[in-house]
Order: sequence, then structure tokens, then C-alpha cells
Amino acid sequence: MSSTLPEGPILPMKTPGAFEVLSQTQSTQPFQLQPGDVFEVEARVENESETVDSFQLACSNLPTEFYTVSYPGPPELLGILSVTEALELQPGEQGTIEIAIHPPPHTPAGNYCLLLSVVSAQGGELGRPEAVHFHLPSAQQLAVSLSPPLGNVRDQPGKFQLRLQNQGNSVTSFSMLRGVGNNRTFAPIA
Repeated sequence: MSSTLPEGPILPMKTPGAFEVLSQTQSTQPFQLQPGDVFEVEARVENESETVDSFQLACSNLPTEFYTVSYPGPPELLGILSVTEALELQPGEQGTIEIAIHPPPHTPAGNYCLLLSVVSAQGGELGRPEAVHFHLPSAQQLAVSLSPPLGNVRDQPGKFQLRLQNQGNSVTSFSMLRGVGNNRTFAPIA
């Protein structure tokens, strides 16, 4: 049994809306995000359907600890603490979803990419996912402790334990260089 489709023009499927990321970045020019800082990104959404619709932002490519998504609440709830799980828009209305990118402490230095897409409750994903690129530069931070403290041994040889702890976000190697007398110097290995 064969079935035929009715003849006529093929109409493209219309999505219920459109979105764009307002903070444009590129893989070759990522946003420079210093460790501990926050990168604010906005996604503008437009409801192009003829009915009220709600939109959610889907983020992929990074763990949820890297970002926070905020949806503005209805205007009548401004000033009241409320948690909104989606952006609700009237037909033809535009709105903004905010994304705060904040990698956890000690995230390794390097290039990162967060993929953003917007999903309509009525019609699925709007357009193609958009990428937000950022770079975490290397942050060198070394904690040094001496045990027992230097003041505990007077006028006599002593044994000390020197502890170095890398509190930065990249691998760091050190070597102990020979010094004069009991003095020693530490130097990073290049």
C-alpha cells in the first residue's frame, strides 16, 4: 500500500521563537576570565508564536558548578523573592535570560566553551546552540610553611620540614638550589 503526499508548496517549519547571545565570543578570541571573577552573559529570547510560551535555557559542555542561570520573574513580583524556572513571554514579546559564568576555585587554566540553547515549552529548541568561549589564565599561588617554626631552635642545628602547597590553577614544579651555608633557594622549573 503506497501513500502519496498532497501536492503543493513545502512550507518551512516555523519555530515558536528566536534567541541570540548578546555577549559574543569566539574560540580564537575568548573572554579572559580571571580566577574568582564572574562573566555575565545574556541571552535575548523572542516569542514569535501566537500564544503565551515559556522558554528555558539549556547549558551543556560544562558542569553546573561553572554557571548560574537566572530568569526574570513577572513584573508584579519585582522586589519579592521568588525562584522562576523559565522565561514566560506573551506573543511578540522579548525577554532576557542571564547566565553568570563562575568556574569553581582551582579550575585548571585553559580554554573553555559553554554551549547555550533555548527550549520552548510549546515547540522545542530555538535555532542552533550558541557557544560562549572563555579562557582562564594561569594563576600561580604557593603556600609555604615551616615546621617547627624558625623561632623554636636557638643557636643549634635543627631539622625543619618545609611544606609547599600549590594553591594556583596550574601544575608548578620547583627545585631546591644549593645555597651558601644553611640557606637554600627554591626556583620554579621552566
